[in-house]
Order: sequence, then structure tokens, then C-alpha cells
Amino acid sequence: MMTLASDRETPPVATREAMERRVAADVLRHFGDRAPESELLALAGEAVAHLWSDDIAVTAFIPALAIREVKERLRFAATPVIAR
Repeated sequence: MMTLASDRETPPVATREAMERRVAADVLRHFGDRAPESELLALAGEAVAHLWSDDIAVTAFIPALAIREVKERLRFAATPVIAR
């Protein structure tokens, strides 16, 4: 079972930039051996950008959802393309 920084007692994240830093730390910790750091940081930023909006009221689930999105994108990138 994955333990995210968001699973521990942490204060709410008020800005998108702070959320990106928080998610990036989780992504690097969990997937650091699967892709280059620059790629993981980009994926984390894209995942947060996809989930974050100006009118967002609840941010508690963004880290878990962003981690899931990064995991799926890494899985998809590792799947070989079958020639037709």
C-alpha cells in the first residue's frame, strides 16, 4: 500500500504551486526508479494542472488522484505498441 504525504497529518495546500511540490515529492518517492526525474516532475505538474481549477473547493483528494494519473501514464508509456 502506498503512503502519500497527503495521508499523514499535513496542513491543507492553498496554492497550485504548493500542491505541485507536494505531489512531485510523492511521485519521486514512489516512481523514482521508473523514469528520469525530469519526466516525473513534468508528469506530476501536468496531473495537478489537470485536476486543479480556480473554483476548486476541496483539495484533499488531489494528491491521490494525481499519483493515480501519473501511475497510469507510466504504465501506458511502458506498454509496447502492437503493430497492425
